[in-house]
Amino acid sequence: FRIALEQGSRPYLRMVHRLDRLTSGVTLFACNPQAHGPLVQAWAGGKVERRYLAVIEGSPDFESELIDEPIGRDPGHDWRFRVADSGRAAQTEVRITRRLDDGLTEVECRLLTGRTHQVRVHLAHRGHPVLGDRLYGSRRAGLVDRPLLHASRLVLPHPKERQRLEIEAPIPDDIGAFVSDRA
Repeated sequence: FRIALEQGSRPYLRMVHRLDRLTSGVTLFACNPQAHGPLVQAWAGGKVERRYLAVIEGSPDFESELIDEPIGRDPGHDWRFRVADSGRAAQTEVRITRRLDDGLTEVECRLLTGRTHQVRVHLAHRGHPVLGDRLYGSRRAGLVDRPLLHASRLVLPHPKERQRLEIEAPIPDDIGAFVSDRA
């Protein structure tokens, strides 16, 4: 950016991976056109692994599960989505990483598809909304200021070198307050 600004030109910046407004974690931007194309192709080709950490309400009766439910718009709400037969295919692998005190559970979610609000919709559909997610039915939303959902990791081919690139985001303080004694 500095070089572009020093040369009087506009810097190149294109968003490749974005998050919901209240979700923390990894976002990805291309800083030049040579990187943008390969990054977009990696996404389109299913070569990007996305992992999320969430604190959910309740204690699921599984240790790991593939949630394979289509997601579509909720006709009763402009900003909400729901599991719907008429929706687009959506798959989320959910793995319990730790059962917490007070009826909460820490989970890791791996997205196999990329639908809007996918993790939030799938977990709420299973009866375990993300803690703090008022839009998708958190019954204990008053405990926190936002849904405790964090894009913790991206794994993708480097746009130039093509080797495996892993990008991780540290756990934010609000989630850390619930999972701080992680091993």
